[in-house]
Amino acid sequence: MRARSFRTSRQHGFLLLEVSLALIIVALAGLGATRALLRAQTIDFANVQADVLITAQRALNSYIFQHYIALQNDQAVTFNGVTLANGVADGQSRRPTVANLRAMGYLPSAFSTTAVLNTGTYRFSVSKGPTGCVTSACQVDGLLWIDQPIRAQGSTEPDGVSVGTIQMRIGGNSAASDLTGPTVLNGTGGGFTVPNPVTGTPAGVIGVRVGFNAEVEAAYVRIGDTRDPLLAGPLTVAGPTTINNTLQVSNNASITGTLTVTSSITAGATITSATRVGATDSASCLRSSLESDGRVIVRRADCAIGGQMDSTGALSLFDSANAERLRAEAATGSLTANTAAGVRQVDIQSTSGQVRAWNAAGTVATVDIHGTNGRVSAQRSRLTTTATAGASCATALEGDVVLDAETTGGTVTCRSNLWRRTGLQPAVAGAACTQDGSLGQSTGGIAFICRGGTWTSLTDRVSRSVLMARYLVTEGTVIPHPTCATGAVPTVVLTPVETAIDDTGSPSRNRYAAYVVSGAGSWTARIRLYNAAGTGFTSSFSGAAYNLRSIAQTYCDFAT
Repeated sequence: MRARSFRTSRQHGFLLLEVSLALIIVALAGLGATRALLRAQTIDFANVQADVLITAQRALNSYIFQHYIALQNDQAVTFNGVTLANGVADGQSRRPTVANLRAMGYLPSAFSTTAVLNTGTYRFSVSKGPTGCVTSACQVDGLLWIDQPIRAQGSTEPDGVSVGTIQMRIGGNSAASDLTGPTVLNGTGGGFTVPNPVTGTPAGVIGVRVGFNAEVEAAYVRIGDTRDPLLAGPLTVAGPTTINNTLQVSNNASITGTLTVTSSITAGATITSATRVGATDSASCLRSSLESDGRVIVRRADCAIGGQMDSTGALSLFDSANAERLRAEAATGSLTANTAAGVRQVDIQSTSGQVRAWNAAGTVATVDIHGTNGRVSAQRSRLTTTATAGASCATALEGDVVLDAETTGGTVTCRSNLWRRTGLQPAVAGAACTQDGSLGQSTGGIAFICRGGTWTSLTDRVSRSVLMARYLVTEGTVIPHPTCATGAVPTVVLTPVETAIDDTGSPSRNRYAAYVVSGAGSWTARIRLYNAAGTGFTSSFSGAAYNLRSIAQTYCDFAT
């Protein structure tokens, strides 16, 4: 009995050992899976941090590229209504902040100042080199970094997995400090080194190199460039061109758009406009030309002369049969209008201030306005017939003018078989009127319009906001400012054509926003979907552009 009991006890002991080993193996496997999950999450967050750094890198690159000349010359930088004084302190041209780059439009307005992996702040620095360089010979580059090291959770040691993932994501322009040499940031693959910009030079600091090579960029003309580009081929300008100094043309000049010149134009040959504007144009016709003898000639589509001005100051206008119908003489100050047969019909003499109309034969002046004695002579000028505005004028001739039967001292004119008022009626605000749409005027000169049988102030019926143009726009579309009269302000209104939500990823993007960013002489459309964190997107989770559309309406707003 005891032997059997002993064997039974040993069997129970082996069973407990096997169960314990199995539990240990399961625990180790679970620990390995947990560590793998944590490592995957660490890599994911590091990739997000790298993407944010890439966005900041592009913003600083755009800032440097657009203001390259100002930075080379130690000048202040102005863009989008924001000016950064020259200097190396935070908020100056060589040390822009996240807030500066957001205000200038280089960073999205929702871009955070705080890093993804720690509580550090993004910092930007712009430098010139080599030491002692002068203006255009200087290379302008820079560095952006997070001003706190990226450390492993619960440790003072750098997080090698996160730092390595960021560097691999960004590529050759990334750099980081390590335990073996924390005083510098080493570029990926040892391509470059820069001093560690963080106080105390800790390991785990991540940075990104930015900038352009001055020798490469010297081949391009930039905004504000003062160099002569010496272009050897044709130059095409799509919009209006303003020349603030002398324009020298050594050959023919053909202008099909708008040319604004605030100084002089010197041409070595004839200036002509020979472009055909219609199917009936003569292919060899010079539509306009400045001749070497000083004449300016303008021709019609059939190449017949339409107008000519010579060096004596004589201006002649011709009909389709090349008969001179109108001639102005600068030397005598006279203006003469002729029939197709060359018979004088009207002339104006500046010496006496006299205007005369002649009969068909050109022999008798039937109307004479004399400036010297202030007398007007005509065959008929006194009005004795009256008519009611709005009544038929079928028995009169088109253009006849008679007295207004309803308004003392007023007249009506026969137009399209109706008598129509040629002047404004006396009007009082709120008083009755007989014809809707007719215009009136108070004794103080205020204009009124008849609406619903009552005189109403015309000012109250005129909009102060004038629609100028409409555009169908998408994200990034540039909307030009309308050309407004003095005292008016250009404005724009975006009206969505379509909206959307994107719940194919997390967090979903369910807030639609359409707005504009102001620029010099234009606005840029921003049409995006935002998530709950306030981040705007123009592309879906899969990378496809949303291409949401809006109607942009531009206005000229008048203050009064």
